[in-house]
Amino acid sequence: MQPISPSAEVKRIAVLMPLHLGFARSVLYGIAHAARTHLAVNAPQQADRKSDPWTFLFLSSTIENQSERLSRLIREFRPHALLARMDEPFLRKLAARTGVPTLELFHKERLSEFPRVALDDGAIGRMAADYFFNRGFHRLAVFGDASFIWSADRATGLKDALREHGRTSQSKGFNPHLAHEFTHANSAPADEVAEWLGNLPRPTAVFATNDQFAAYLLDVARQRGVRVPDELPVLGVDDDEILCMFSAPPLSSVQTGLEFLGATAVGLLTRILAGEAIAAKTILVPPRGVITRQSTDILAVQDATVAAALKFIRQRRDIRITVDDVARVAALNRRALERRILAVTGRSILQEIHSARAERIKELLRSDLTQDQIAHLCEFSSAQRMVRMFKNTTGMTPSEYRRLQGKA
Repeated sequence: MQPISPSAEVKRIAVLMPLHLGFARSVLYGIAHAARTHLAVNAPQQADRKSDPWTFLFLSSTIENQSERLSRLIREFRPHALLARMDEPFLRKLAARTGVPTLELFHKERLSEFPRVALDDGAIGRMAADYFFNRGFHRLAVFGDASFIWSADRATGLKDALREHGRTSQSKGFNPHLAHEFTHANSAPADEVAEWLGNLPRPTAVFATNDQFAAYLLDVARQRGVRVPDELPVLGVDDDEILCMFSAPPLSSVQTGLEFLGATAVGLLTRILAGEAIAAKTILVPPRGVITRQSTDILAVQDATVAAALKFIRQRRDIRITVDDVARVAALNRRALERRILAVTGRSILQEIHSARAERIKELLRSDLTQDQIAHLCEFSSAQRMVRMFKNTTGMTPSEYRRLQGKA
């Protein structure tokens, strides 16, 4: 490999993000990792080289009344490209004024004059709904803030999933519905939140549209004696590990693919720096999955026989079991158990088995194990059989899922 010429121009990228927030740090990690990979592949370095082909200037996009200072810092840095979350209106004007190619991260407005990489907020809401359905909850509520586009879109995704499940369910007894929606979580006083909680029927599973809202809700629930997860399972979004682990109880959360968003931004940035004109459209990054902690660690199943069967399935998700095995544990004939599980979950026994095994495979796919090793651990006769089951259950192959995790 040939070393880079000492005269090669260093590409300067200015990054404007709310640097104090956990989700921003996850995006920056994805940017850093992808940038290092790009440089290692495309621009191998000499050991004694003093500068990288890319250099970054990080600025907080939430500094109030600092537009002149930000303008000056960017002007002095002379960037070749700008990565920015447009937290304030002046940032759009600032980006346009610089005349520098700009890539927007996330969406604060419905439309943008810049190319943009954002989370698929509708898919996040749908994933939350599916997660609760899989745990036997039919009655859901949303705790969010409709003044934020991302929060409104996550709530809409959940409501879309509710309608879809209501149409396609094979069981008349499976009636998913929205109990209530709280639409101003960012500014609501604790007394108002407590009153809302008090009016929710028990149990109701609550989808909070980010981890901060979820942590606030858990705190109010704890002060008012509402038992989580027994009466009120709560699921957040972003999987901010510090916030989730310090919540009481520890908070379950949707992993949104923030690092993958950062890596996707680097892919577009590479093209921008090569002189390519990028259209002003939005690339949506799908969520990665749900991390279950204590705040949702419960099955909402009143039928003790069905609960025992579902528990057996989940405890043996990395072991090859059959529908007859489940029926024997439940001490019911197969047809009777099939009817009762379908009435509770809207799915067949075999679908429950496949769903549980797919979730286990997802966990293992986030490790460095090969697909052959995962198939062996989960007692599949071959990796091909595992791939087929996984795709039929999740709609994607293990390799596609791994790419979403940034593991490919």
